[in-house]
Amino acid sequence: MYIRDDYPAIIDAKRRDLLRFLAAAQATAVELQQDLESDPSFRNQVVEASRKVTQTLQTPVDRAWELFFHSAAPTALLVSINAGWLSLINDTNASNGYTNQEITIDQIARSNSSDVDLVQRLMRVLTSAGLIRETQPHQYAPTPVSKLFDNPGWADGLRHSVRDFSMTMTSVPEYLAEHKYQTPTQDDGIYQHVHGIPFFERLKREEEVRRQFANFMDAMRTGEKPWYEMYPVAERLQVSSVSDVLLVDIGGSKGHDLLAFSQFRKKLGLQGKLVLQDRPAVLSQVPLSSHDIEIQAHDFFEAQPVIGAKAYFLKHILHDWMDRDCVSILGRVRDAMEVGYSRLLISERMVPGRECSPRIAAFDVLMMVVVGGRERTTSEWKGLIAAVEGLEIEKIWTFGNDNDSVIEAVRNF
Repeated sequence: MYIRDDYPAIIDAKRRDLLRFLAAAQATAVELQQDLESDPSFRNQVVEASRKVTQTLQTPVDRAWELFFHSAAPTALLVSINAGWLSLINDTNASNGYTNQEITIDQIARSNSSDVDLVQRLMRVLTSAGLIRETQPHQYAPTPVSKLFDNPGWADGLRHSVRDFSMTMTSVPEYLAEHKYQTPTQDDGIYQHVHGIPFFERLKREEEVRRQFANFMDAMRTGEKPWYEMYPVAERLQVSSVSDVLLVDIGGSKGHDLLAFSQFRKKLGLQGKLVLQDRPAVLSQVPLSSHDIEIQAHDFFEAQPVIGAKAYFLKHILHDWMDRDCVSILGRVRDAMEVGYSRLLISERMVPGRECSPRIAAFDVLMMVVVGGRERTTSEWKGLIAAVEGLEIEKIWTFGNDNDSVIEAVRNF
């Protein structure tokens, strides 16, 4: 095969071009960072394009090592949070006695008499993952990601991930082999197989686990575009009297979403009552006594006590359950709905028909592993709603980072 004499020079020029293009892309991304944060759809396109470039540049062996060691970063991060090291790195200012914008490894270790060698080895993991910065040898500074974990909800989310997700995931291959590769059910799920107790039962029994999980659910709303900014609230959720129930948030946890909606609806001049429903153990943590929200203990497998509300809202509830349980939950809501008036609003992630993002694909498997639930495609949602006699989908709105969607259904008889 003939090779041109100038071939090495051509390849060398293309290599330099590649580095220049990547540097230019990095600079443009920094310049557009705030704009990209306000347009999650376009940002997702850019992230996906950059991910494909990275995967093209990596060899199969590179990808294999990445898979093998993916658990090192969350483990090192959780140790750093629990030991108080991350808070020191995030708070590198005069308030903690350090006047520089960085902290040394010796200062970190002295904070709780930790072994310097141990700290150094875990800091390597965090810097290599981009979670903190090493500004000079053995000197560290925070990043936006490290500061995110100053939020107790995200720290609790990491604890939940390591304890409940990672530990359970390691048993998936063995469990599926033993069960002839059948989809797990909530009655005999993988989480129960590993921990000896179903996940939701553990939440009921263990207050600390329940608190951490609720904090995590609240923190997940960080950066999330609210459903009510995409759904035409003013057009479709009008009530005629302040005594009418505008919206019932079923399984609404500590009410952060409903409280935000309360402020939003006031800007629109919408009247009507708001009702927050959840289990008593969750509602005991709700600090909403001074707001215009009625708090009501309710099990969504039981009859819905609020009859004829304008809207019944279920956010990230149904992905926790198998279809048969979802039909039961939705049937209870249907029975309370008024034909021609009430609307059922379901806020969930929509699995695309193809080219699913890594995060949505992982969410789906996690739901299966932890609670026997699932994320669903558009056709699966249509089939699920159709299985509830008397309900039909009127429209679906999709938006946001994870194909977040609002499914609107009505009662037709």
